[in-house]
Amino acid sequence: MNKSQFVNDPVHGFVTIPKGLVGRVVASDMFQRLRRIRQLGLSDLVYPGATHSRFGHSLGAMHLMGEALRSLGMKGYAVAGEDEEAALVAILMHDLGHAPFSHTLEGILGGLPGHEQIGLALMERLNADWGGVLDRAIAIVRNEHEVVFLHQLVSGQLDVERMDYLRRDSFFTGVQEGNVAVDRLIKMLTLHGDSLAVEMKGIYSIEHFLLARRVMYWQVYLHKTVVAADRVLRSIMLRARELLRAGAPLHCSPALRFLLQLSPIGAGERIEKEVLDAFLQVDDSDVAIALKLWTQSEDELLSVQARSLVWRRLPRLQYVSAPVSESDLSALRRDYGRRHPTLREETVHQLIFGGEARNRAYDPGGEAIVLVDDKGRGRALPELSRILDERVTAAEDKRYYLCVPRD
Repeated sequence: MNKSQFVNDPVHGFVTIPKGLVGRVVASDMFQRLRRIRQLGLSDLVYPGATHSRFGHSLGAMHLMGEALRSLGMKGYAVAGEDEEAALVAILMHDLGHAPFSHTLEGILGGLPGHEQIGLALMERLNADWGGVLDRAIAIVRNEHEVVFLHQLVSGQLDVERMDYLRRDSFFTGVQEGNVAVDRLIKMLTLHGDSLAVEMKGIYSIEHFLLARRVMYWQVYLHKTVVAADRVLRSIMLRARELLRAGAPLHCSPALRFLLQLSPIGAGERIEKEVLDAFLQVDDSDVAIALKLWTQSEDELLSVQARSLVWRRLPRLQYVSAPVSESDLSALRRDYGRRHPTLREETVHQLIFGGEARNRAYDPGGEAIVLVDDKGRGRALPELSRILDERVTAAEDKRYYLCVPRD
């Protein structure tokens, strides 16, 4: 791309895509694939407007990175031009490794590792093809860059990715609780030593940011119907994998078939070229088409669950006060099996299940959010906040659930 481009973003207004390396990344096939990966997976089954993509989110995060670097630069913390470009590229490419339907199928689609490991492998592949121009961006992602706060802006307790997805997801779901004051948050950023920090007067903006994140998790990301749909989709893909590995005929795209039959790849293991090739071929449309075909499958479990998801006849999930015991699950399955004698025991077993959902708005064991006073003294946020109680700062904020068919 020989000149800068402008994109009219519904969340941030006009977003500039700089010419040069940033524009080249945006135009790449790897990045364009993100147009076909939904940001919120199956959340549109609850919030019909939540069909936005990882592409828009990545552009929005890049925009906020630029705003953050400009704000810090005005306070005397400017970075070199090549490092600014590298930071924009790093945040732009942070979601390259997402599987179809985003987090829903992470770790389920064949033997693929987490999206961070896949994303880094894709960055390194593109870097090799482009003669090493992504070295600095990769160093930022790996937290190996000499400017420490650049990595914190990409991946930290107060990174620009979180700022964008809260605003963006709030906009497209209509859940106003996530509409945080991102502009003010960015204006309050500063440094304490070499690390990212916040000016003391920004404490209320930080509190709002963390509380909004907690609310968005329980109201959107872990909404009971979304969790039920996620569990059904994961179960469908696991069943498809079993059938393919057993040699059963199953209609799906060649790339999806390849990934479903893939042997597990461990954390830190090399991801081979043919695996990355197949990964880049697969997006939400491959899974959506397969689901429609599988509603007619001769395999009972696969067809029952595919129809449940495609026609939105999802099981009823309710949050409960304690873990559901195996004896309670067995009793529920026996009763359901008696009322539906045509279903096989294996099918009934998969239709009734329990589990837990976890939400962590602030990680007390991670790198603390530090607030800096007028004299340059820094203090960790939990020492100063009067409203961030154990619900927000707890290592685990979790709820248990039970899921049963509606009939």
